[in-house]
Amino acid sequence: MTRGASDFSTDDAKMLTRHRTLALVRQCPNLWSDGRLLLDWMELSAKKDPALGLLITQHALDPGRFIGVSREQEVIRFNREFFCDEVQGKRAFYIHNELGLELFDLDAFPRLGVLVFDGFTSIANVGLAEQLDLLFRFAHARARRNGQMLLVINTVQRPNRALKLDQGLLLYRNFLKERLGVVVSDKQLDRYQSEGRFFSMILHRLLFTTPGVPVPQPVQDEATVVVVSNP
Repeated sequence: MTRGASDFSTDDAKMLTRHRTLALVRQCPNLWSDGRLLLDWMELSAKKDPALGLLITQHALDPGRFIGVSREQEVIRFNREFFCDEVQGKRAFYIHNELGLELFDLDAFPRLGVLVFDGFTSIANVGLAEQLDLLFRFAHARARRNGQMLLVINTVQRPNRALKLDQGLLLYRNFLKERLGVVVSDKQLDRYQSEGRFFSMILHRLLFTTPGVPVPQPVQDEATVVVVSNP
């Protein structure tokens, strides 16, 4: 990612998407049990990380941890002090980097269960497919290892010179059908627009799960369920 960490971080519309993501996680047996996050949750970090704050209020951390990533050293320094109890208790830690694809080697983060990938890439960008292919391979590997993984993809709904918005969205849906064999409904796309922003965001949740792991109907209604083969 190349966008600043504070973008959309405290907006009410963005916060609602975090609540919806957590609600899904709570229904996934390999990600959540007895009120606790079982695997790690990673996303782009902002000061006073709203996602980490939400997990803390839910008393959800341990054994699952929060992993915040930022290219801004000041953001990391601030959060390490602000969330010192969680950092010292090893329930949260921070990485000085961009949340870019170079992080997601197939052997990286073996206990990652939730990845919120704020790519700030236009859904009409022809380069998005290459990024998603790498993320899908990573998510498949994590699901095979841990039973399930939730991949949350956040993109910008803006046109480019070659594609209009509706054309870009159609290509995105066709791409998901081709690569993963899934059909995405309008209900499964979270559209939101932050205050003072011209372009809307489109957020989509993909649950990668292995055969035999139960997926409740509400999860299937809200997220696209992807069943992966056994290794």
